[in-house]
Order: sequence, then C-alpha cells, then structure tokens
Amino acid sequence: MVVKCAAPIFNKDLDDPVYTTVARSSFTVIVTSLPFAKLPALDIHAAQLRDIIAVPIVLMEDESGGGGNPESRNSVPAPVLTTASEQYVRNKHYPGGGLNSEWKSTFYASEGPYALVEAAKNSPAIDQGDGTYRREVTVADRYIGNESAKRGGAATQHYIVVQDRFGAVITMHPAGDG
Repeated sequence: MVVKCAAPIFNKDLDDPVYTTVARSSFTVIVTSLPFAKLPALDIHAAQLRDIIAVPIVLMEDESGGGGNPESRNSVPAPVLTTASEQYVRNKHYPGGGLNSEWKSTFYASEGPYALVEAAKNSPAIDQGDGTYRREVTVADRYIGNESAKRGGAATQHYIVVQDRFGAVITMHPAGDG
C-alpha cells in the first residue's frame, strides 16, 4: 500500500514537494528506497517523514485492536531486504563482490539473499543495544557459505541477519559454528 495524504513536505534538494504524508498513524512505516544518496533523519517518533516519493508500509495490528495477535506493540518487525541492502551484502559477502576479501565470510552464489532473509523471519530478533537487532539462523539441510579465510574458511550452516528497528536489513553474513 502506498500512502498519499494532505500535508506537502518539501526537500531542500528538490524544487517541488515530493509527496504528502500523514502526521500521525498507528502503523509502522518501513522505508524501502529514497530518490537520492543522502538519507534524511527518519525517526518517526521525533520528526515527520520527509523526502520520500512513495512510502510502502506494513500494517501492524494495534495492541488495543484485539484480534488475538500475540505480538505486542513494541515487537520488532520482520526483516526486509531492500535493493540497496542487497547490493551491500552482495558486494561484501558474495563471490566476486568488490569488497569481498579474505576477512569476509562468503555466501555460496547459489544462496539467494531474499530467500535467506525470508528464512530469518522465523528466528527471534536479539536486541544488540544500539538500535539494531540480530537474527541467528541455522539451515539444517545444507551449507550456505564459508567463514572468512582468515578464520579457516570452513563451510557453515549458520548465518546472521542484522536489521534496524524498522526491519530494514543492514547486513547479513555467514557465521561460524562456534
């Protein structure tokens, strides 16, 4: 769903308003892309959303809404892989990535990042204390990549997905067995 409402927002980098927004809502907004390189502050508790052409949203059931939803209002949203985060992960943790080195663990090329993120939704989010959450995943039926060469390069069935509090994937990488 794309939200377009009444109050136009302006951006100093653009000549015209880029979209309209709602001032308050009872759902979580996950921003998946922006039309320029510098990201504005997007803390929806402290400032209005700005500089976004279209905002895809994920509706979360309100605590007071009933409906038998066991998750609380403060639950962590499921991880979402954006085009930018996919490029970041492929650049650092896939064969042939420009920033992949002997210091980086590497997924096998056959492992799709979207499928890995989808599987991570079943793992609990662990608060890292800095506004990010880690999901640790074990794939029981196959190896998904290798540890870094500097750590021995062993094949592993484990990986970690790191996301922000809105669900956007920051990074993900194969993790060792211990």
